[in-house]
Amino acid sequence: MATATANGFSRTSGFVEQIKRSDNRVAIKLGEHWFSKFGSLEVSEGDELLLSYAVVEKDGRVYRNIKSVEPIQHNPAPTSTPTGNTHSDKDTAIARAVAIKAAVAWVHASASLDDVLDTADAFLAWLQGGHTPPAFPAAGPDIGDGDNIPF
Repeated sequence: MATATANGFSRTSGFVEQIKRSDNRVAIKLGEHWFSKFGSLEVSEGDELLLSYAVVEKDGRVYRNIKSVEPIQHNPAPTSTPTGNTHSDKDTAIARAVAIKAAVAWVHASASLDDVLDTADAFLAWLQGGHTPPAFPAAGPDIGDGDNIPF
């Protein structure tokens, strides 16, 4: 669908259905209309474009002269696993499971659930950020080597 713009040009978008090239001119068909330009134009059939063009009437014919061309690119859908989870969801779930397992192994047996979960959050931050957070929970008695890194 064509729309008028502030500078007097019209804009439209669509897929390139046909291309005709000559030595000094190229014409492309989008939908039911042809649009042309002197010189070259790097497009292929099937490309989706946003065109800015001027309408010129001459000798009873209507010309749609291309002023600018912008390719329309769509973001690809995220790759899914057979279970329907995206890879980042799967990676996050694995990191959370590893963090809670490491937290349970890290804290002493008399630790509260809140201490375990706080420790798991610290492990998760480390896994996702690749560094030790500044407030990493201290290990229980006689556990760890004092560097606050769980391995």
